[in-house]
Amino acid sequence: MTEESIEIPNGSLTKGEQDSLITVLSPYLEVDTAFTKRRIEISGSLSKIIDGAIDIDEDYTWQIIAHVDSVIKQCINHVQSNEPKQLFDLFDKEKKNIYAHPSNTWKNEQNLNNMILSLYEKYDRSSNKRLLAEKVIELYEISFIHIKLLETFGGYSHPSFIPLAKSLREWYLVILKNYDKAIELQRQICERIEKEETEGRASENYGFELMKLSELYLANNDTIRMDSCHQILQKNPYIEKILQEYNEYKKTTQEDKQKVDISQEFESLNCPRVYIKYKQPINGYTVKVLWLPFTDKSGYTAETGNAVLHFESENNHFYIQTQSYRDTAVYSHTHLKDGDVLFWNYTPKKKGEILSKYSPFFFSDVNFDGENELLINCYNGGSKGSNTYEVYKIHPYYAEIIKDAPFASLENDMTDFDLTNKTITCHYPLSSFESITHIYKQVKQERMNFGELETDYKFELVKVDIHNQYTDSKEHKVYIKDGYNYKLVKDDKASVNQKDK
Repeated sequence: MTEESIEIPNGSLTKGEQDSLITVLSPYLEVDTAFTKRRIEISGSLSKIIDGAIDIDEDYTWQIIAHVDSVIKQCINHVQSNEPKQLFDLFDKEKKNIYAHPSNTWKNEQNLNNMILSLYEKYDRSSNKRLLAEKVIELYEISFIHIKLLETFGGYSHPSFIPLAKSLREWYLVILKNYDKAIELQRQICERIEKEETEGRASENYGFELMKLSELYLANNDTIRMDSCHQILQKNPYIEKILQEYNEYKKTTQEDKQKVDISQEFESLNCPRVYIKYKQPINGYTVKVLWLPFTDKSGYTAETGNAVLHFESENNHFYIQTQSYRDTAVYSHTHLKDGDVLFWNYTPKKKGEILSKYSPFFFSDVNFDGENELLINCYNGGSKGSNTYEVYKIHPYYAEIIKDAPFASLENDMTDFDLTNKTITCHYPLSSFESITHIYKQVKQERMNFGELETDYKFELVKVDIHNQYTDSKEHKVYIKDGYNYKLVKDDKASVNQKDK
């Protein structure tokens, strides 16, 4: 029996893949002398952990720079010649030196890793995916070390720690069946949540991640540690109710398992599974949907339901889970059955629209950063029949929901975008006689992330406009952001039978 391997034929790179590879390799040819000195300490630490006990000093770092410069030029030459086999052979041989290069910032490392791993996934044809898993884990472990070093030297908690730990856990668990490594990573996830969240062990996230750890201990036949997790879970207010319901259910089934009507017990989950694929690429993505539409007792399919959406492009893919998926195409499918497969035409947003009224999902640059966000349409979820939206920032291999104001409360009929002044105006009709208008403005911020100057944008509430009308009077107040406070600049009151001045 021959050992499985990843076969990489030359001439198989697409033009887009060649351009992307050159983009992620080129930063390693750029060296800032002053920045290099600041990076020597962390690069040296990373190289020691990867290679073993190597004495890293400034002279050794410049040797690495010279060597990697030559390696990267060879890599780019292989890319331009469409020689992916030679490229991957060289990368496998030299990756430890590349990661020890001072220009191996977190951003550059992730861009390079994501491109390399997407190509490994493209070429892998093995039946059990074990070889691909080993390749992925090797790069993810190096990135995990990088995160810990950034935290140690930077004195902050890195936002990618938990997502990367979860990805590593799944590769160890699902493919390699390495429960010891999966348990260790899950334990670190629990410790990080306990440390960072205000509620600590009483937080909802901690409870659910500890449940995952308990499941891993059970699968690994470690009942002592599993019981220890259960003792902690019993003190978590979010999990306590779930455990009580589970114990009541368990008691019922133990008394008479044969009498439990499964269809009735899980009636709330008894939804048809409908598979949808959109005929057209949307913003470069092929989109597939697993939809669980709500149905009544007669089997009539409702307009909305829970869904999992999968977006896949040439260089990226990710999933979104939403409770508000709806497409107008459903009006011609009123009695869908479990397992139905549908191919639908996508309804694009109209010209000039930023917040689409009829698209089930769409891409728009709603925060003026030059990159499109993904928005899920929640039909009639707002005031006076307007739509609300879930807004997601797209990253390599995952999408992050934006919960900050004003993005958590956008409504198509109640929100105005000023592209010139980069402001977002949100109108909130509280009643027929009361309304509030919030104006948010984009504020550019710079932050130092371990020697790297990063640009970030946030939105500040800069103006509040309030209108109230009572039985015999009406008032108009305006507040303006003034430093850290809000200054009242207008406070008009008038009788309803008086003309406004």
